[in-house]
Amino acid sequence: MTFTTGFQLSFELAKAFPIRSVTESAASKLLKYARDLRMSGSDIVVEADLAEVFGRGKIVHEIEQKFREVVKVQSFIFFRDGCEISLDSGAGPTILHAFRNNQHFSTIIQLSFLGWTHDHSSLATAIDQAMVKRFEMGVAGASSSPGYEGILGSLTACSSQSNAFAWSHYIQLVDNKLRDSIPDYQYSQDLTKLSPAALTGAMDCLYLVQQLRESRKILISNAMGLITFVVWAHYILGLNVLITTKVSSTIAFGDEQNPHVLIVWSDLDGHPASLHYKSPTKEQQLQPSIQLLDED
Repeated sequence: MTFTTGFQLSFELAKAFPIRSVTESAASKLLKYARDLRMSGSDIVVEADLAEVFGRGKIVHEIEQKFREVVKVQSFIFFRDGCEISLDSGAGPTILHAFRNNQHFSTIIQLSFLGWTHDHSSLATAIDQAMVKRFEMGVAGASSSPGYEGILGSLTACSSQSNAFAWSHYIQLVDNKLRDSIPDYQYSQDLTKLSPAALTGAMDCLYLVQQLRESRKILISNAMGLITFVVWAHYILGLNVLITTKVSSTIAFGDEQNPHVLIVWSDLDGHPASLHYKSPTKEQQLQPSIQLLDED
């Protein structure tokens, strides 16, 4: 009788509190997600590490909404009847997870943009070096880098699943304004390439200024990577950017009276640009410095 009563109690508890089944279900979902990521070339740990850095940024609502609308459709190619192969062009596992997690979504949008403006290999190297440096410097909350290969895989997966988004539109907006404001302006690829040092500084300074808009500013010393800085800071993170030039005084993106990011328009040899940007020789090249300024 005791056995029967105990068995009945266990049976009723199992029905009321299906702990094991819930745990197994959660574990199965996590395992499937991790497996799907691996199949797409990414990795669950790498994406989590990247989200700890880039996920601190709050994305402008307009960009967030447009990004969701554009990348939510997944593409398939049918080679034969009854056989479909997913190319993960659109909402693959990386994007689908980001749709449900704000920190990951912020990360994916920023990496999608940086992956559009940079070679994936050089960008992965720069992010890897930046994460190592942040960890060695003891930056609060910094973790060691997951490694170049892992970062490259996640960047590639992110870019392939978000390549339908027209980042070229925002690049063109900045380019057009520079062209209208600076006599004899000439576009150069150097205007979209961030140096490793600039990326390392931006990975913390942009988010700090976004959180403390009234008391912090960023000063960038020359024009290298200027277009990328403007799109990242203004169109993606919603910060006001002011470019100072010798020729046309200032060029503003957002509120000119309350800038959060100040960029000095100059050649990469450090001299003010009088007419147009000149690509430097390797001997002349001077990477821009990023300074975090107090509001006083």
